[in-house]
Amino acid sequence: MKNKTINITIIILILNLIVPGIHSSNNSDKKNQIKKINYLIDQSFSLRKKNPEKCIKLSKKSLNLSSQLNFLKGIIGSYSNLGLGFYYKGEEKKALKFYQKALKFGRIHEQTDRFSSLYNNISLIYKKWGKFKKALEYQNKSLSIKQNSDNKRGIGISYNNMANIYYFMGEHLKAINYYRKAIEIKKELSDLQGLSKCYNNISFIFIRQGLYDKAIKYLYDSLLIKKRNGSKREISNTYNNLGLVYNKWKKYNKALEYFNKSLDIEKKLKDKNGIASCYNNIGLIFKNQKKYDTALNFYKKSLDLATLENNRYIKAGNYNNIAYIYEMKGKPNKALRNYFKSLKIVESLKNNEKKCSIYNNIGRIYSSIKQYEKAEKYLITSLNVATKNNYTEKIRTATELISGLYYLKNNYKLAYEYYKKFKKINDEIFNQKREKEIYKIQTQYKYAQEIKQNKILKLKIEKEKNIQRYLIIISLLIILSFLIFYNKYRFKKETNEILKEKNKEIRKMNLKLNDLAYYDHLTGLNNRRSFLKLAKKEAKRFGRSGHKFSFLMIDIDNFKKINDKLGHSGGDSILKQFTSKLKKETREQDLVSRWGGEEFLLLLPETAIKGAYKVASKIRKVIAGSKFNYKGNYIHLTITCGITEYSKEKDILKTINEADKALYEGKKDGKNCVKSYVDFESKKLF
Repeated sequence: MKNKTINITIIILILNLIVPGIHSSNNSDKKNQIKKINYLIDQSFSLRKKNPEKCIKLSKKSLNLSSQLNFLKGIIGSYSNLGLGFYYKGEEKKALKFYQKALKFGRIHEQTDRFSSLYNNISLIYKKWGKFKKALEYQNKSLSIKQNSDNKRGIGISYNNMANIYYFMGEHLKAINYYRKAIEIKKELSDLQGLSKCYNNISFIFIRQGLYDKAIKYLYDSLLIKKRNGSKREISNTYNNLGLVYNKWKKYNKALEYFNKSLDIEKKLKDKNGIASCYNNIGLIFKNQKKYDTALNFYKKSLDLATLENNRYIKAGNYNNIAYIYEMKGKPNKALRNYFKSLKIVESLKNNEKKCSIYNNIGRIYSSIKQYEKAEKYLITSLNVATKNNYTEKIRTATELISGLYYLKNNYKLAYEYYKKFKKINDEIFNQKREKEIYKIQTQYKYAQEIKQNKILKLKIEKEKNIQRYLIIISLLIILSFLIFYNKYRFKKETNEILKEKNKEIRKMNLKLNDLAYYDHLTGLNNRRSFLKLAKKEAKRFGRSGHKFSFLMIDIDNFKKINDKLGHSGGDSILKQFTSKLKKETREQDLVSRWGGEEFLLLLPETAIKGAYKVASKIRKVIAGSKFNYKGNYIHLTITCGITEYSKEKDILKTINEADKALYEGKKDGKNCVKSYVDFESKKLF
């Protein structure tokens, strides 16, 4: 009995020793597992860009382990990294699904420390999809969390992302605002690389607005940082960007200077792709200067290197540029061969917009060498692709070329159909360009106002600081009061002078805006908008008095040939001279407008259809008997006119359309004539 009691006691003692050991062993295993999970999460995060496949694989492993241990932070981190892996793999839908799982899991278990980065990542996906309102919503959520935790680096990133979204939305002032906020934080954190990127981004906005001087300023600021801290590659890229801006600005010598600087660096780096790109850009300058042989030499150098490196993007561009030069040199067969080489590469790259351009170029050449069937095939293909993808400029080019092709084939019905399509989209583009010009002036005006307000604010702050200083100085040294008063007076005078200058600038901008809104910038005539406004007033007057009035539509015949011969600057000069003649041959009360391109529309008050016919005939004879001169090139013009009379049964736009139809009848009948809509309608009846 005694031995039995001793045995039981020993067993109990052994169990007491073993059980705590088991608990201790389990705790130790859990800690090791958590360490392993954290390691896997860190590893997968570091591989998100370099190797997204491996990032996904490690994230799934960490998710599996975290789920087994019910380790909440590990589950959220794994979902988040899965989202990153799929994002960099290009599978945004899957990425969004895992980000949302991480958010949902975090809300349920009150683990919100990762929410800021998750909101940011979701915002980037919506931005990529073009859903900018959603992108802004999530970026604002991310920014709010960062501001609450005073995470300045994170705030800077969010400001930059907000600016990028507004940039893609076309709200450039808001974009600039957020870039400036980001710049302030980057300066505070001494983040020179981030600061340089912000300067670059602001420059791209000004390039898009055509404000090249401002774009250059920000690119120079970026260049200064890169020269101090950046790599040779970054410096070369900035030189290249400066060259591209100067090229857009038509300052070709400066553009060439920066392209050559970029080329020197690329040669030192022995980067054949970079050298090929520089040769291509230098060729672009000589092409714009019409030095075709020199341009061709550089394009061929670029092509050799791009072929060696199998760089399809540069090769496609080279073949296209070489083809253009052969076209300009009057060698259509060589041009075609190179366009087809470019097309083959572009098709492999699946770049539909470039395809449309090349199809149009091939169609144009086939049309010029009278291979109409082939021309039709490529131009129709271009139009179909452009329409499907809504490439407005390509649609305009294709419809214009197709209209011209059918005209050459004597298929006037189809020529007119495509001419109407061309005219419609051409008018839309013309109006869009005018709206962009107005928006550009408005942006400059708002930008100037913002600068003015900032200066006023700075002056006010400085003024307040000065007043405080003055009070301290007065309390200490009364003797200096006279000097302080004098300084204050001078300061106020300078401030007023600055404000006067800025107000003058703003008044000038307002006048310029008014001109753009109501007058054509080239001819000084009323534009479409102001003409319609005044025409409606005349219609009301007609309703009260019954005094008749007519419309006269004028189109300069074969004006495209003049542009081709003299260039656009020559064409503009001829249009100005034509406008001057037109004004001389009309009465003071007649309303003359530029309707679009080489089309002009006149409103003749107190004039019935017979009177309008006399006016049109007189103008037509005067123009036909006049000489127009551009740099010693004398040009004879003819015009085709369409006339119609307003009546109560028709509105203004319908009446104008009648004049347009009469004009087209004149074009069909051989041009250089006057056609009345009344006559045209009577023919249709019989």
